[in-house]
Amino acid sequence: MGAIVGPAPPNRQPNSLGISIAQKPTGGKEYPSRRMQTVRNRGITRQLARPTRLVALAVLALGVSPGLAQEKPAGPPVLIRTLSGQRLAGAARLQAGGLRLTETNGHTRLIALSNLAEVVFAGGQAAESPSEANGGTGFLGFYFNHTNLTGPFVARLDETVNFDWGWKTSIMPKVNPDYFGVRWMAQLQPPATDDYTFYFGTDDGGRFWVDGQGPFSLWERQEYTETNVTMRLEAGQRYDVWLEFFDFFGNAKARFFWSTPSLPKSVVPRKHLHAASFSQAHPAQIGSLPGLLATYYEGDAFQGHSFSRIDPRLNFEWRCPLPPDLREAREQWRQAAALAERTERELAGLRQAHGLPQPNHDQPELEAEKSKEFLNRQKRALRRLEEAEKQHERAAGKYQKLLEEVETLKKRKKSDQEIAGLLEKARQNEAEEKSALEAARQAAANYNEALAQELRWAQIAVSNRVQADQLFERLLELSHRPGRHEVAPGVPANFFSVRWTGHLRVGTSEPYQFYLTTDEGARLWLGGRLAIDNWAQTQTGESTCVTQLWAGQRCDIMLETRNTDDHGVARLSWSTPSMARAVIPQESLSPFWPMAESEAGESANSAFPAGALLANGILISAPFEQADESVVRFKGLLHDQPVSLGRVARLYLRPLTDTFAILLEEKKRPGVLLQKGDFLEGEFLGLDGGNLKVRSVLFGLRHYPVGAQAVAFLVRPAKPPAPRFTLKLRDGAIISTPDLALTEAAVLLPGNGGLLLQQEHLLFIRRLE
Repeated sequence: MGAIVGPAPPNRQPNSLGISIAQKPTGGKEYPSRRMQTVRNRGITRQLARPTRLVALAVLALGVSPGLAQEKPAGPPVLIRTLSGQRLAGAARLQAGGLRLTETNGHTRLIALSNLAEVVFAGGQAAESPSEANGGTGFLGFYFNHTNLTGPFVARLDETVNFDWGWKTSIMPKVNPDYFGVRWMAQLQPPATDDYTFYFGTDDGGRFWVDGQGPFSLWERQEYTETNVTMRLEAGQRYDVWLEFFDFFGNAKARFFWSTPSLPKSVVPRKHLHAASFSQAHPAQIGSLPGLLATYYEGDAFQGHSFSRIDPRLNFEWRCPLPPDLREAREQWRQAAALAERTERELAGLRQAHGLPQPNHDQPELEAEKSKEFLNRQKRALRRLEEAEKQHERAAGKYQKLLEEVETLKKRKKSDQEIAGLLEKARQNEAEEKSALEAARQAAANYNEALAQELRWAQIAVSNRVQADQLFERLLELSHRPGRHEVAPGVPANFFSVRWTGHLRVGTSEPYQFYLTTDEGARLWLGGRLAIDNWAQTQTGESTCVTQLWAGQRCDIMLETRNTDDHGVARLSWSTPSMARAVIPQESLSPFWPMAESEAGESANSAFPAGALLANGILISAPFEQADESVVRFKGLLHDQPVSLGRVARLYLRPLTDTFAILLEEKKRPGVLLQKGDFLEGEFLGLDGGNLKVRSVLFGLRHYPVGAQAVAFLVRPAKPPAPRFTLKLRDGAIISTPDLALTEAAVLLPGNGGLLLQQEHLLFIRRLE
């Protein structure tokens, strides 16, 4: 298969509202700015005529006349989607085995549970259709390992900006938990013409631009703080949105909201965002979904010019002939680069052996701190040398004075033995101080010698790196000749590196074996863990790994490889005990990076929300009221239906990331999973007043704050079946279950003493497809 070449990004033209020169974001483009009027949100209240619920549902679903919709229903109004593809509206009542629907035209039919894909009751919200769900592509995010947002980055697609990364939480592979920064870019398409207020909340600093207006900024180290602006936006127009954020140390948060006089403050949703890049050096063209986000870099080190797009699958073979002069330039560069890397390793080893600070240009704050620490150590060594010289001088003087006063001591009738003892003690003291002085001199000399060696090796390393960089530039120049083959716009097919990011979606819970075929180095991360690392590979080969995946779970994936020859291969396949080996299909790939833990609750990770997972696979996502050694009680509509602790497998005390879920899955004994990833075996005693009570053999009775310190509790090891249905109650509780039964005006969940959910309490029943 030949190189894939995407079209260049389209040139966006300014609209008819006028053009003005606006302040541009750092490193970005000049924005043609739409003229906007900034207004204050005066809290305007709009009163709308309130139609009956059935009118709204019927008109939305079928476009029927209000006259038909106002007839008295034979049950609550519903919207229905069947597995056969029908969309129906009317009044319905649950009954044994199915649902009896009275349509708006008066016809009555029975729809069996086996044919129900979704039932939405009055007040609920239907699931988005594929076209609606894929209407937006969110934000394109560039994640940097330093706070000044320059240099190498990892690109990913974020559905929204609504992150609470907490303290020392892993952001993603190759990104620091502290001292990092992010730039998000998208075009925003508002649903209606209105006065929109945008809020950007960050911990630490943040700033943003909307259509070139800005920056609206709080660019400083701070606790969580929001900045906002109000402006008039037109329906159907697209507005460039550029967000920048940095975290210095500690907690990290970034959230982007909007509101209008008729829209409550909420996270700007994906469906109104279209990922884009406004950087001339790093263009992007985010096309159709699904697939993985691919970022192709010029050169083999994930630096320099890049281009981002969606690749539908990982099954590539690139062929690009190398002219003789290009092949010779490549070999010269490889030899020079290898020599530069070797001397840099020697230099790093020398610095480590002598306690010298290692340069860290990606994190200048840390480099400055380590350099300051080294200078302080050097100053302390010099002070110790000065003190040792003074101590030795005093000890030598004391000994000399005793020698001079021997006759005086004899006149004081001191015996020769006493005088000899005093002299010996002084002599020993002088010898000890002299030894200390020599040690201090040697320590100071060691520092000086270490610095001299470091300087010599640094000069050699810099010289070798400069020569390698010059040959690299020559190689790029030859690679850019007219008629070259490109793997992406601006990226030569015979000299590039590429990184894919996104997540996997699977339909069955079982172990998955992955097969990675490349002809040069490659690295594969699954669920935040480095599963395959063969970066030193120089010829075509295959590596494998096995990972347990669960249906409904989002498993993040990141893959890196490179090509520096006339032939390249990158192929990722999988198999399971129930599935033959095949290239991972497009429908199992998504370019969006799974959202980390967030105060958005359910949206943090729909596979592992806060709640109780029962051994039979039922997941109850509802606020805990209280729990003890016998039962677990929930707040809200489930208050009168306590669940026996004997039925519970796990208690998720807050939404879990995939990493935490995997850690919990690996444990074989009851215990508590803590915020920093530690697991303490123990016996569950209860939940009360926001604290988890645990009895440990090692530590006795312990209390852990729920959420802030205690993340989850493993009541008993189990592998519950995957859910097949999701139900939402009117108080916001969400229940996922592998099975259910319909009875008269209610839903019965499986198990001894199973939950009985009244139809009047339901917002929707949805089959997981």
